[in-house]
Amino acid sequence: MNQTKYQNNKSGFTLIELIVSIAIIGFVTTIGVVNYRSANKSSVLQLEAYKAATDIRRAQNMALGAIEFNFNPSARVPDAWGVYFDSASADRYIIFADQDNNQIYTSGDGIFAAINLKNNIVLDISGSINISFVPPDPTTYLNGLSGGEVSINLKDQAGNKYEVKVNVLGLIDVNKL
Repeated sequence: MNQTKYQNNKSGFTLIELIVSIAIIGFVTTIGVVNYRSANKSSVLQLEAYKAATDIRRAQNMALGAIEFNFNPSARVPDAWGVYFDSASADRYIIFADQDNNQIYTSGDGIFAAINLKNNIVLDISGSINISFVPPDPTTYLNGLSGGEVSINLKDQAGNKYEVKVNVLGLIDVNKL
């Protein structure tokens, strides 16, 4: 009698239970893939914002170290090292060596590096922004003035934004907007 009782008690999954389990696993996997892609796009924007902040710090360090620039046949320490952002070229910015002592980027200044923003990240600014560091302190000039604060906004195609702020003390801050 015990043997027939165990034979009638079948354990396992029914077809309905199996289909429901597969559907749940598929749904959870889809949500994970969608979140991964959006997180990846956000991290690319964040990376570009921190890279811009690092390049500003790089110009500041070159001014602090009185790094020479081979603009003319004879190398000399530039009047300032700086970073130039322009809305007309929204997909790049320039690290420059100021050769004419005006603390802003002009055609007579030397270009140390032109940095291209990646993955359709663009500058979201109006006009242009000059950040210059005059050796040896270095003294910070924002748009040719020794005061204030500037903000450089970067955005992606989805409209997400990061802000890179620089103040007159040369402090750099990156924030998500």
